[in-house]
Amino acid sequence: MQISNSRNHLDDSIPQSISSMQSLTTMDFSYNNLSGLIPGTSQFIYFNSSSFLGNPELCGPYLGPCRSTNNNKLGQAHWPFSYSFKLILVIVLLLYSIDVLD
Repeated sequence: MQISNSRNHLDDSIPQSISSMQSLTTMDFSYNNLSGLIPGTSQFIYFNSSSFLGNPELCGPYLGPCRSTNNNKLGQAHWPFSYSFKLILVIVLLLYSIDVLD
């Protein structure tokens, strides 16, 4: 399964639930506004840095250490759909993985 969410103005962090998808073979979250630690488990260990380019607030495997949480985005507005996006993405991925397995 492939996920391509490049250049979609996404913000917040990459949901940990995506890392449990064993059928995930390719992923591209490049050039968004994502932040936080990239999951370093499961399928994520096979992706390279080009999957995460253009997200200066991402850290972890391939990208270097995370910045101190003292310099967090406190007081800055978040995209109103960040939680909704995560929920929809997880539902779509689950439905897709069920369809692929049938």
